[in-house]
Amino acid sequence: MKKKGKIHPLGYLSLLGLLGSLGFFTGLPALYMLFGFFGYAYYFRIIPDELFMEHLLKTAAISFLLTLLVLTTLIILASVTENLEFATTGLFVSFTFANTLFAVMHAFFEIREGRGLHDND
Repeated sequence: MKKKGKIHPLGYLSLLGLLGSLGFFTGLPALYMLFGFFGYAYYFRIIPDELFMEHLLKTAAISFLLTLLVLTTLIILASVTENLEFATTGLFVSFTFANTLFAVMHAFFEIREGRGLHDND
């Protein structure tokens, strides 16, 4: 268990949401998607247990491996077609894919854990 007064490091991902404000200055609306990182501020209040850390590691590993698969596919497509549009779009797609997949899978594991705890009561 975590000592009282410590901050869970996953909450620091919420600071990336501040980069979304660059969309106002640069005129790039794709940067507004970074505001989604503010949702990780919820994890500042979480006291992690062993199951939470196991879910976090499992989610990160699966997300990482699937992102590598997406990036590898996009690099092969960019090499075969000699089109650099695949490379620039691929970085955006893989970043979005990784973050969305991580958030959805982690939420799934947490909801499943919550239902399991309520079933035992």
